[in-house]
Amino acid sequence: MKKTGLIISFGVIFGGLALIAMLLYPSYKEYERNKRINGEIEKLSQEAEKLRENNSELSEKIEYFKTQAYKERIAKERLNLQKTDEQVVAVKPSISKNESVEVLQLNKGDENKLGKIESPNYQKWIRYFFGNL
Repeated sequence: MKKTGLIISFGVIFGGLALIAMLLYPSYKEYERNKRINGEIEKLSQEAEKLRENNSELSEKIEYFKTQAYKERIAKERLNLQKTDEQVVAVKPSISKNESVEVLQLNKGDENKLGKIESPNYQKWIRYFFGNL
């Protein structure tokens, strides 16, 4: 009798565990599905916020493009127009020290040096890395 009672006990325990597993498995699947959906919702919310910010920036640009100041700036830059009471000043770039020395040497009448004027190698490297200082 003890043997059959023990077998029945194990059967009941095993059956109970199987029943619990069958009830928990769909719940776990539903939990995973909800977690995935919430992640997608969060991702889409962030994307929507970025689109709102981008839309706001574009709206501000559109409003700026409608202003008179923008139209004047474009007319000056692209069409070279100016107002009637406005004076335009052109600023030429300055000649660097090394270039001015070369120009002075050329202006002295030494035309043979025209193709042969070379600066020292260290000056070439300085110009290469730092530009004309």
